[in-house]
Amino acid sequence: NLDNWNDCYISNSLFVDKPDVALPLGESFAAFEDSFGAFEEMGGPMEGGLLLPWNEDAGGGMVVENVTFVNFQGACIRGCAHCGRGGSPVLGDGAFETRFAGMKFVNSPERALFRHPNEASLYDMDGTLTDTGVKEDYTKGGNVRGSTMVGWSTLLPAGNCTQTSFSTTGTGGAICQDTIFRRMWYIIEEPAGWIGEA
Repeated sequence: NLDNWNDCYISNSLFVDKPDVALPLGESFAAFEDSFGAFEEMGGPMEGGLLLPWNEDAGGGMVVENVTFVNFQGACIRGCAHCGRGGSPVLGDGAFETRFAGMKFVNSPERALFRHPNEASLYDMDGTLTDTGVKEDYTKGGNVRGSTMVGWSTLLPAGNCTQTSFSTTGTGGAICQDTIFRRMWYIIEEPAGWIGEA
């Protein structure tokens, strides 16, 4: 996806959703459109956590490292294949890989939300996202592959992928070992009953 994985990243960050005590925080705002020009003031629990890039224009993949999520009532991380266009995907949206390392979750059990099974591929570089403890070296030419969290689908290889309690809303999530995910699009026109099925 990216020529250089150091171009699009979030690192050394703390995300607090609902503090137990009042914190001296300033106002917070978020953008909800592709233009990133329409900002709205936020308040209360987040509805979807950290929204990951969904297409080439939105970054097309990124790295999240040394990030802590605290007191998230909903999902900490959310992939999105249908964002920014009124809920309708455009050819090429979704399924981008995001790489994770040094993750911490405090009182935040729902780590990821997948509304659709193919929204995002969350590649765990050191086992801290998936709690597998697997430290990969595959992206540096080695043989050890990290774990990947994806949306649950019956199409996942049963011997490599198991449903996870870290993603229980939407389609639910799965943690896969020894599996490489690649983005692809296909267009199904016949039979009509297959349209929209994963």
